[in-house]
Amino acid sequence: VPWRSWDEWVAILNWFYSNDLHLKKNAIKRVAAWTSRGRLPGSIESTSNLFEVIINDESIHQNKSETEQRLLYSVVLSRFVAAVLDSSQGGATADSLQRVAQRIGLPIYLVDIRHLSTHGPLPLLSHLRDAALHSLLWLKSNYWDRQLWEISIPRQDVAGMLSDLAEKLNVGIGGENDVETIMKRLLAFDGDRVRAHLIPVLAGGDYLFDLSPKEKKIKKGSKKKKR
Repeated sequence: VPWRSWDEWVAILNWFYSNDLHLKKNAIKRVAAWTSRGRLPGSIESTSNLFEVIINDESIHQNKSETEQRLLYSVVLSRFVAAVLDSSQGGATADSLQRVAQRIGLPIYLVDIRHLSTHGPLPLLSHLRDAALHSLLWLKSNYWDRQLWEISIPRQDVAGMLSDLAEKLNVGIGGENDVETIMKRLLAFDGDRVRAHLIPVLAGGDYLFDLSPKEKKIKKGSKKKKR
């Protein structure tokens, strides 16, 4: 993924949906940097594009005509709707797009706005502004919040396993089979899962692993040097 860690991803989520304009602009810049590192999920790109057009629209320094503003909104909204629908059902026909939208909970009027922006007269600016705000709320619920839940649950599981393991080893409870089972579950993490879940928990929970043959322990909050 283009971001360095999931903590960075969470920071961008918080920046985008904060009430601080400076943080929103920083989030847009960071997403632009991510783009240079690799392919972005369409939902992140759409979030950044929508916030950027809204910020520019609301700026006291913007000097674009209403037609230009309508064009900008129409392009960004059309790309957002197309990305969402294409990822849900590739090659869908115009008639089936509304059924796909209903299935994934995307407001139908956003599909209509995409159709008008492409094949008919541009929608009114007030309608486009309203559609942009609703699109950001949809993205928050259907991408950002869901992804946040996906990365939070594994970290809670890892933290629980580490706590159990630390307790069993430090106070001498639990048989070897219990310890071995927990260790196997931890060691089963592949490279991506280690970076996404195990390392952040270890760094944030102040766990110290000592895997030397003489003393196989896990200590929590202990950093004494061996003599």
